[in-house]
Amino acid sequence: MNSPLRRSKTFRQLRYRRATPEHDEQASLIAWARAAEVQHPELRLLYAIPNGGFRSARTAIAMKAEGVQRGIPDLHFPYPSKNKAMCGMWIEMKAKKTGRISPLQKEVHEILRGIGHSVVVAYSASEAVQAICDYMNWETR
Repeated sequence: MNSPLRRSKTFRQLRYRRATPEHDEQASLIAWARAAEVQHPELRLLYAIPNGGFRSARTAIAMKAEGVQRGIPDLHFPYPSKNKAMCGMWIEMKAKKTGRISPLQKEVHEILRGIGHSVVVAYSASEAVQAICDYMNWETR
């Protein structure tokens, strides 16, 4: 079965492309935040933490030496909530169908909550946007 379709670069790319729903949702959230910075400049502080994903052993060793740790949420928004009840927000993005919080993530989330941070698990970009708007007491449209 060595058809021209199987030899094509496009076929090989599609065949070996990983399903990345968590990545896609997180990228959509960041795109929303960058577009909304005009109205809400504090969103400039929302950033991703490169904990997950597949990487080479060499890169993984280097990142671990630099302080990357398992269990830390995917995104951090180091801005106090509008009512000043929370000193920062952490967002854990999970895939809708397969996303589960590990015991280590649960432990880290509880530590963060215990020191005055908001921690949200979002299964879509829209859930994360709503969580940020609720946290900041912004109107949603």
